[in-house]
Amino acid sequence: MSATAASDAPCIAQAWYSPESWRQLEEAIAAAGMPKTMLCDSYAEFAARFDSMVREFERQGVRVEKVSIDVPHMVAWCRRWGLEINNAGRTRYGAMLALADGDREKLDARGFVDRTRAEH
Repeated sequence: MSATAASDAPCIAQAWYSPESWRQLEEAIAAAGMPKTMLCDSYAEFAARFDSMVREFERQGVRVEKVSIDVPHMVAWCRRWGLEINNAGRTRYGAMLALADGDREKLDARGFVDRTRAEH
């Protein structure tokens, strides 16, 4: 695929953890009393699954943009908005961070309304 074609391809954002942020995520999950089974067994497994997912999307003509996750910021953001740091909370954070072009200050300045929650 040419550079022009690649830039015109549909794109999705996907959370990316460095080895250090992965360790922080494991610690945050444990501190929240959540089971480690919410994550891959290891960073190597996470990276391999990520690479596999990227290749599958590329085969379908979709670009994947890595969104680097700052775990302490993510945990604070989730708490601020009453979200757990489970898959759903992390996904919401990643999506909002992508909408803020990866800029945490811009993300913090935005409001957040979760329309996926049932009204009570």
